[in-house]
Amino acid sequence: MLARLGFGVATSDALGQGEGQRWMHSLALNWRLVHTEIKMRARRLSSLIAFLLTVVLMWQMIVDPKSGNSLLVVEHARVAYTSAALAMGSVTLLSLLMAFVGFYLVRGRSTQDLQLGLGYVIAATPVTARALLWGRLCGGVLYLGLLVLGAMFSVMLLQLVRGEGAIHVSDYLSTYALIALPSIVGAVSFAILFDSIPFLMGRKGDVLYFFIWVFQASLGAMIAESMHGRIGFPLLLVFDSSGLIVNMMNLSVHLHSTVTSNGVTHYDPNLPVVVVTTMSWGAKAISLRLMTAGLNLLPWLLASFLFHRYSPDRLKNATAALGLSFVGRINRRLRFLTVTLQPMLRWAARHPGALSRVVAEVALSLIATPIAIIGIPLALLFSAILPTQALPSFAAATLALWGIMICEISARDARSGIAGMNAIAQGGMRDRIVRQGAASIFLGFMMTSVILVRWCFAMPLVVCTLILGVICLAMLASALGSLTNTSRAFLAIFLFWLYIATQATDLPVLDLLGFNLSANLRTLTLQIAILVCSGLALSWHVHRKERT
Repeated sequence: MLARLGFGVATSDALGQGEGQRWMHSLALNWRLVHTEIKMRARRLSSLIAFLLTVVLMWQMIVDPKSGNSLLVVEHARVAYTSAALAMGSVTLLSLLMAFVGFYLVRGRSTQDLQLGLGYVIAATPVTARALLWGRLCGGVLYLGLLVLGAMFSVMLLQLVRGEGAIHVSDYLSTYALIALPSIVGAVSFAILFDSIPFLMGRKGDVLYFFIWVFQASLGAMIAESMHGRIGFPLLLVFDSSGLIVNMMNLSVHLHSTVTSNGVTHYDPNLPVVVVTTMSWGAKAISLRLMTAGLNLLPWLLASFLFHRYSPDRLKNATAALGLSFVGRINRRLRFLTVTLQPMLRWAARHPGALSRVVAEVALSLIATPIAIIGIPLALLFSAILPTQALPSFAAATLALWGIMICEISARDARSGIAGMNAIAQGGMRDRIVRQGAASIFLGFMMTSVILVRWCFAMPLVVCTLILGVICLAMLASALGSLTNTSRAFLAIFLFWLYIATQATDLPVLDLLGFNLSANLRTLTLQIAILVCSGLALSWHVHRKERT
């Protein structure tokens, strides 16, 4: 009664009931945030593309033992494809992939909120910044967890085709949860952190995370080298974000051997097959992975203090300070070089046609990144003067810059909000896709023209690989950019492939651009397959858009 009269007095039952209602309201709010995050990400076409590519890549890595290679090899002996072996072998690749691709799949929520005008609506709601970021963390982890779960079921399906023994779901679930979950937490935490810092919300953040991921992979390799010949779970393994070393150590503990290999490895068919019937995880391994997950939460914790909460003054000040970044300062100071592209634009305006539209698209791409106006002549100069043995490495660096440049071309119209205008222009959407793909191909040939000339007579197969590789990757960039309306889909795939290709230089199937000098007919076949699939995806996309 006193409480109703406003004297601020309440009974213990009323206080308990109020506290319980607040907890229920908080749980309901968190569930709505998590549910919204999962739905918004699962509906995107990029989720389906990422899932299909992940399944294809994992099935390619789990090779048929009849080929003379195996996924797991212990002291030159093949490990049988049981549930435990397939779970350990496949989760390593999946963990590395999710730690990288998961970042690009999850990030971009802040940019999307600002583009749709939802950011200022969220800023006006009573939900706290930490509750919002916690909901996004849980939603992102569950979303990537669903992708991991789907990939796990695909491996179980593959066991029916190439595997040996019965399928034990418990082996898959325990291994995937312990190895992949901390990697997912790290990827989502970094995505939230980068979305909380305005000058990292764009492509600079995308490229920066690639180097962070490479550092994490290199750190795992250094840990493995320091533990060479030893079996155990030292505390140093808490920094093994991907779980690769923990996974291999657990295998070594079960098999009492340190000579193990995870990947496409040749084995001795005369040796008896090693059978791993079940996989158990000790308390040390479980504790290490839990500590790694906690360590991977640190970027999210930092984001909870740095989140701008769509405050106009903070976003404005951060956007104004964007030019203070290194690349931003260079592009701003080199803006005067765009005057040299005026003849290209004038020629395109005076000679209407398909070629002129491609030339205008190339000029627009160079205007967007003035640093390329100097970078391309320098690339041609160094391609001419470098010795022959240094040319493959320089070609890899040049093509890496080309891939980063073209990822924006097909997504530029959607990001600028003029995709609808292009759809009603002459030629429509079909012409836009063709000219943007042609512009990407033109830039690729422009940057590698001297390399093609120097390799033309000495290595004709490598030249064919480079030419076809530029065409198929340009088509893939156009397809992914048009389907997803973002540059991150192609950028994530391209950077992940680039890292793997520069590490496994002797695998022809990875040498899509020829800079490893190991390409063969299988490489050309894969390039043609990518080209055909990209063309079919673009045709379907144009047909669907024209009907709607």
